[in-house]
Amino acid sequence: MLDIDKGTKTDNTGMVEFKAYYMEDSSIIILHETSNFCKENGHWVYVDGN
Repeated sequence: MLDIDKGTKTDNTGMVEFKAYYMEDSSIIILHETSNFCKENGHWVYVDGN
């Protein structure tokens, strides 16, 4: 079982890790990123990613 730290309604920053898969020239490509977000005026906004 994964130990995932979930945020709360009062958080102003957050992080999401994801993998996106797509095909290009008959090859499967994987985009794996950890993205940082901050809350501005009540909306989550993408900051940067690695």
